[in-house]
Amino acid sequence: MKNIKNIFAVAVLFITMTIVSAFTISKNGKVIMIVSLEVKNFTEWKKMFDAGAALREKAGIKVLNICSSVDNENHVLVIEEAENAKAANGFISILKSKQKDGDMSKLDVKLYDEAE
Repeated sequence: MKNIKNIFAVAVLFITMTIVSAFTISKNGKVIMIVSLEVKNFTEWKKMFDAGAALREKAGIKVLNICSSVDNENHVLVIEEAENAKAANGFISILKSKQKDGDMSKLDVKLYDEAE
């Protein structure tokens, strides 16, 4: 029983740290977003992505690079910079809503502080 309590305490601590770090402003304010996703058709997705430039700008998101896999052009990696973690998380919500529309699948987003 003591082991279960210890495991539960560690899990609660980990979840709390994850939530706090997701909404904490990074060292220099800006965060890097690495977005990995699979799209139905890269050419069509890219047109829609380009059309969203104003939305990204308004959200404080700057695109640094867009890559597609050499094995499957529909597997896309987008590297972006957000003004802060709050802006990044707001934009992630938009991405998740697009995923529900069926435009993309296998959406995975990671946030990073710039090391230098």
